[in-house]
Amino acid sequence: PIARSDMKGEVQNCIDAGVCHLHVDVFDGVYLDSPHALTFGPQMVSAIRKRFAEHTQLALDIHLCVDRPARYAAAMAEAGASRVIFMFEAMSLDKAVELAQTITSLGMSCGISINPDT
Repeated sequence: PIARSDMKGEVQNCIDAGVCHLHVDVFDGVYLDSPHALTFGPQMVSAIRKRFAEHTQLALDIHLCVDRPARYAAAMAEAGASRVIFMFEAMSLDKAVELAQTITSLGMSCGISINPDT
């Protein structure tokens, strides 16, 4: 059987429970090399933001586990992301600093995720 998802209902349950930050993992199937590591992108973030626009306290934390995360920064800002977190190991230190500056210049908070092996 195919697993069914009710994203709208699940987000509403979170809001009803008093959640003020929603963490959304975005996998592209490339950074984490697996056909099962494919989730959703800016379109889903935008849909969540629009559907729950009246809940202005809801922060959308977007965790990019993707190859070349810099290409998603502007799209996530346009979609309504509050914060973008990216994988430190996805790029060089110079590129990580540059991406952090880009993310904050787009009006979002920035976070960096570091693997334990790093």
